[in-house]
Amino acid sequence: MNKKKIIIGVITILVLIIIGVALKISFDFKKEAAIRSEVKEITKFFVPTNIDNEEANAVLERRVITKGEYSKVEDSLKLYYKDLYSNLKNLTFLLDEENEYNYLSVDNLKPDSESLIKSKDTINNTKAQIEEYYNIFINSLTVEDTKLSYVTNKDLSNYYIKFYLELTNEVNDEELKENLLAKYNKTNSRLDVYNEALTFLETNVEHWSIKKDNISFDSTEIYDEYVAIISKLNEGVTE
Repeated sequence: MNKKKIIIGVITILVLIIIGVALKISFDFKKEAAIRSEVKEITKFFVPTNIDNEEANAVLERRVITKGEYSKVEDSLKLYYKDLYSNLKNLTFLLDEENEYNYLSVDNLKPDSESLIKSKDTINNTKAQIEEYYNIFINSLTVEDTKLSYVTNKDLSNYYIKFYLELTNEVNDEELKENLLAKYNKTNSRLDVYNEALTFLETNVEHWSIKKDNISFDSTEIYDEYVAIISKLNEGVTE
């Protein structure tokens, strides 16, 4: 009789353990599903043509998991995507042709070498800034060590780290990278054209002037050369 009670007791304990494990797995599955849903919603905002979206900040700031290991995973993911989104916004602004400064406008041009050199320095600084933001974004998007920096101090086991890394790949797609690279190359090409035009004006500074809000040349040949240079701005060249 006592032996039978012991067996029943052991079975009861095993059943309770199985139920407990099943419940934990069920709760963990719900937490993972909630985090996946959050990341899926975040990825909708990573569209360069509509990057300035206030709704993104609301999603990035909120939390659906309040405690435990999954809370650490969510915090890390939200911070990772917040930085990634911020970098993409900065890069998108710099690559947007509508935000491009017109270095060849009459207001910007002055018939002296000093002002032309300053304009070229500004272009070079802009190119350096574009390259910096582009490299930061691509690095954050693709390099595992950079992604892991967001969970370094979270004391997470390998399971949760793998889950975190899996979800950092949701916007790491070839289409986004190809589109950004195309815009990156096009913008750099346009800035190179501005640089070429300013160098040409600097070299031929004695042959042009500003008259009635227009740039005027004293030589048809030089004018034609200048027009040939600036016409590249409308060609979309990336050579």
